[in-house]
Amino acid sequence: MEEEKGNIKERILAITARLFAEKGYDGISTDEIAREAKINKSMIYYYFSSKEGLLISLIQQNINIFEESMNNADIPKQGTIRSIIESIISFAIEYISQNRNIMLILLQETMLKVPKSKIDIINFITPIWEKFESSIRQNFSDIQEASLVDKHICISLIFNYVLMLSRIDNLDEAAVQMVKELYINRVSRIIELILSSGNVKGTIS
Repeated sequence: MEEEKGNIKERILAITARLFAEKGYDGISTDEIAREAKINKSMIYYYFSSKEGLLISLIQQNINIFEESMNNADIPKQGTIRSIIESIISFAIEYISQNRNIMLILLQETMLKVPKSKIDIINFITPIWEKFESSIRQNFSDIQEASLVDKHICISLIFNYVLMLSRIDNLDEAAVQMVKELYINRVSRIIELILSSGNVKGTIS
């Protein structure tokens, strides 16, 4: 019975992620979610209290998954600044590629003056940024703490890959991989430039 409840809840969340990403929060009703999930609408209110509660649960679930993935990520502790940056950016871009729907929902939330979920792109990406910045600053003493403006620029550069995805949907797998690698390379170079002070070119061995 508990397993069946869990399956229903997960199905609601998965379908909601797709529908919110496609049509936006305001473009979807609980009736449509229930129809797509093949459940009675009352089940949505049973598990999530409201449509807003459903949105918050969806984003919180993905924050937990994202943070767990970050904690388990194999981030190198030695090498050049560029190699460390590229490793972390690669992780972030791969996550965005695999979780496109939730990224689009976060983008929609970020555009609102008051996000319905109280969570936006900056809040979502902050854990990876903090781990990233901490790793760099521990190993390269000349790297200063990023200003608020620099932090937002860097996070925006990373997250904008979700917009790139909509432009490469019609490409074959090899071309998509090439675009991804080029994006990681370019963003890593820009972030290295933003974070570096002076002519830091150190290598950790």
